[in-house]
Amino acid sequence: MKNKEILKWTLTTILVLIGVYVLIRLGFWQLDRLESRRQFNQHYLEQISSPIINLNDESNHQELLNMEYREVSVSGFYNFKNEIYLQNQAFDNIPGYRVVTPLKIDNNENLVYIERGWISLEDLKDIEVINSIYTQHQNIEGIIRLPQSESDFGGISSNASESNSQFFLYVDLDLLTTELDYGLLPIYVQLKDVSNNQKPYSKLPEIEITEGPHFGYAIQWFFFASLLGIGYPFFVWKQIWGEKNRSRE
Repeated sequence: MKNKEILKWTLTTILVLIGVYVLIRLGFWQLDRLESRRQFNQHYLEQISSPIINLNDESNHQELLNMEYREVSVSGFYNFKNEIYLQNQAFDNIPGYRVVTPLKIDNNENLVYIERGWISLEDLKDIEVINSIYTQHQNIEGIIRLPQSESDFGGISSNASESNSQFFLYVDLDLLTTELDYGLLPIYVQLKDVSNNQKPYSKLPEIEITEGPHFGYAIQWFFFASLLGIGYPFFVWKQIWGEKNRSRE
């Protein structure tokens, strides 16, 4: 076998080995995603079947970070001064904002942010009128949601506008804490569905309890890896055997 052919087969073999490795890694990546999905499903089902928590009585606030999607109740008064608006939010394909307002909890010195629901872009100019409906004492029911940070969004800051600190891309409690005069719970609450046609319109996320396509994708990647890993040696043997037969002729 000539030196050029040896070099060609060596480089080809290296590329095939890299390809097999990448395909196997993709298979295990899908299995990791499957396990994460199973853990999420288990956590979600445990939380929605657990008793409701009254945040007015809850003292161990750090434990709330392990209870996302748990149903909670809380009472107090809204603090509209520190209200924020999440941008790039759509409802029935209409662009708008999600309104997130701190609630001063009764009988203690803490606030909790409440994601109250969605308003359209045009509704924002009437937000004071909308909020005037909610100036009285509030009894809130919703679910625990976890805040997000820049690391969750690839280093993108939550503050969408440097000129107006009320507009955010996501709920970043670390950034919001600096603007408040009270303690802040480490979670926020997403309001339960309310069918009174009052703005903001609240609607909880619809979550499907499935394992998704991850196992099927993993099998596909492993199949491709085995196909390449087994097929390539057979291809090489066939090429070498063919060259030997041609040389004999």
